[in-house]
Amino acid sequence: MRRDPLDLDTLLAHPDMAEQGEHAFSEFASILALAERSRQSGFGDETRRGNKPGGHATHQRDLDRALSLVGRASTLLERSDRRIRTIESEAAAGVAALTEELTRARAKVRDLEQQVAEAEVRIKEADGRIAEAECRLQSANDWVHKLHDAITRAFSAYEGTAANR
Repeated sequence: MRRDPLDLDTLLAHPDMAEQGEHAFSEFASILALAERSRQSGFGDETRRGNKPGGHATHQRDLDRALSLVGRASTLLERSDRRIRTIESEAAAGVAALTEELTRARAKVRDLEQQVAEAEVRIKEADGRIAEAECRLQSANDWVHKLHDAITRAFSAYEGTAANR
């Protein structure tokens, strides 16, 4: 299975990765320089090597140095790869945690939306009961006024007849 690499900017954002990367690039540059010097000096070309005094020893030292540089660069790459895997697993764990939190938040939002919908239904029912109560109150007030008027008329008529006696 092929892993998608992190982009260079993300890797270089981590100071330790940037330092290791710069060191690895410098090691590779040294290896390439040694390889180019070896190619230019005819390393591997038996006729040219034979013509130079001490050519084999010089080439052997260059080869040993190149191998040492390759070993160090390989170690740096292995460390970088381990660090990248660590960063990837930390990122994956972070994404999993955020995904779980997002799922919980969405469930909470659904619950709250349901509660709001239920509250809106209860509010409409309460508004209906309020309208009915206001109507009954108005009707009761009308009856109280009618009763008051009737009592006032009855007592006024009674007082008028009582005063005439």
